[in-house]
Amino acid sequence: MENHEPQSRSLRTRRGSRLVSAGVIAGALVVGSVACSSGETATETSTTSAPSTTAATAALVSVSDPWARQSPMMASMGAAYMNLVGGDTDDALVSASVPTSVAASVELHETTMSDESAGDSSMDDSMDDSMGDSMNDSMNGGGMMTMKQVTSIPVPAGQTVKLEPGGYHVMLIDLAGPLTPGTTLELTLTFASGETLTVPTEVRAA
Repeated sequence: MENHEPQSRSLRTRRGSRLVSAGVIAGALVVGSVACSSGETATETSTTSAPSTTAATAALVSVSDPWARQSPMMASMGAAYMNLVGGDTDDALVSASVPTSVAASVELHETTMSDESAGDSSMDDSMDDSMGDSMNDSMNGGGMMTMKQVTSIPVPAGQTVKLEPGGYHVMLIDLAGPLTPGTTLELTLTFASGETLTVPTEVRAA
């Protein structure tokens, strides 16, 4: 009996050691598993790209080939022309301006063919004779070119609207001095969208 008791203690000790060892191994496996899971999460997070916050800028109206007609020495009015190129959405030219050193005011005008006689009251009575002469040159088939002020000039999306003699144009009223070829004036255009463009406009011979 005395010989058996130390053996029993030895067995219990070895069993206890095995239990401790098993617990340590199990703990190590749990820690390793957590570490792997954390590593996988970190990897996934690092490879996930943040959503882009940069929005594409919508194309607005642009201007090409701006020019103004040379005016005679005594002319009180002038005209400017250009191409308006539509952007991504419909827009409209609603006003224009120049420095007061160029003209007192600016209006948007449209020239159209009228079937009325040359005495048509729709003709702008304040137009200088020289400007009237250029319009008379456009008479066709007994009709007459008449000019009227408009509140806006539509610029459809993706289309080009030409401001040219015989059509839409920007009228410079009460010129401070004659428009001479080779000079440049600053013409500011305002659109319904809120866009504002200042366009260097070259004066050309009529």
